Amino acid sequence: MVIVVGSGAGGATVAKELAAKHITVKLIERGPAIEEKDAFRCYADTESEVKVLRAICLGGSTTVSAGNGVRCLETELREAGIDLKHEFEAAERELGVSVLPDALFGEGTKRIMEAAESLGFKIEKTPKFIDADRCKPDGRCVFGCPEGAKWTALRFVQEARREGAKIITNTTVDEVVVKSGEVKR
Repeated sequence: MVIVVGSGAGGATVAKELAAKHITVKLIERGPAIEEKDAFRCYADTESEVKVLRAICLGGSTTVSAGNGVRCLETELREAGIDLKHEFEAAERELGVSVLPDALFGEGTKRIMEAAESLGFKIEKTPKFIDADRCKPDGRCVFGCPEGAKWTALRFVQEARREGAKIITNTTVDEVVVKSGEVKR
């Protein structure tokens, strides 16, 4: 059996992949199970010098993200001899990453783009893991999408559950105790 702690992007992905291979999985999440549209109720501050808001709930901070699907460190990794192009492409297909049509941009965004272009800057639109057909541009992405248009880790949690993973919410893991090379209860 594998115990996965946390149901955000990383934990949900691990739980989904392992459960799909018929490995017994228990996914433990500190926060509650919520509907995507209610994710804003789970915001939690971090105890750090830099204030970062995150969500403590099933699906983690993916439920309140802006849906940006940007490749990180691709060039630097390639220069170090690690080419993840195919992995990035596979992840983008699975998450539905694409550039949104201009009709979904707000007036403020459009003005900034026009001003930048008038100054000679090249505009590159940020890829998003948002289903443009379901999106209603109301600015509520960071509160929890009421339309379910944005990919969140909740989808991977649901896939893991369908494959037999047990999902445990409202449970804090403070410590992992290992004795003789085994995790103890």
